[in-house]
Amino acid sequence: MKCLGVTLNSNFSMTDHIDERIASTASGLYALRTLRSKALSESLLKSLFTSVILSKLTYASPSWWGYTNASDKSRLEAFLKKARKAKFSDHLSFDEICQNADERLLKSVIFNKHHVLHPLLPPSKTHTYNTRAKDPFKNFNLPAKVISIIEKNFFPRTLYKHAK
Repeated sequence: MKCLGVTLNSNFSMTDHIDERIASTASGLYALRTLRSKALSESLLKSLFTSVILSKLTYASPSWWGYTNASDKSRLEAFLKKARKAKFSDHLSFDEICQNADERLLKSVIFNKHHVLHPLLPPSKTHTYNTRAKDPFKNFNLPAKVISIIEKNFFPRTLYKHAK
C-alpha cells in the first residue's frame, strides 16, 4: 500500500519503498553527470543533488527510518557513497541525515502546540517541586518497552533516545 508517497508492507518492511526511491533517484545521478559534462559548476551540482535527489530519498524519513533493516540502510549508505565519490554530496552518512530530520520534527512538534502531531505526544510528567529547568525532551511519561515494533515508531524511537 502506498500512503503519502511511502510504500507500506504488512510486515513493516521498507525494502519496497527503498527500492522505489533508489530506482527513481539513480537516473538523477546520471542527469547530474550529464550536467557536469556541460560545465555546470560544482556548487550548483551539489545544490541540485541536495534539493532533488536527497530530498526524494529522505522524504518522510521520520515515518519509515525506524523500520529499515540493516541491508536497506547499507543500500542507502552505498547510494550516498556513490554520490560522494562523484562529488555531488558532502553529507556524512544517511543515518545522520535521518537522525537530524527526526530531531527537527521532534522539536517542531514539542514546541508548537498547534502542530498536527502534538496531540500524539505522550503525557507530560507532573512535578510537585520547582527546581532548575528540565530538558523539554525528557518531560514525557514514556510507555514501557513491550514490543520491538513500538520502539521503531517515531515518538518512542526519538524520545527514548533523549531519555538516556
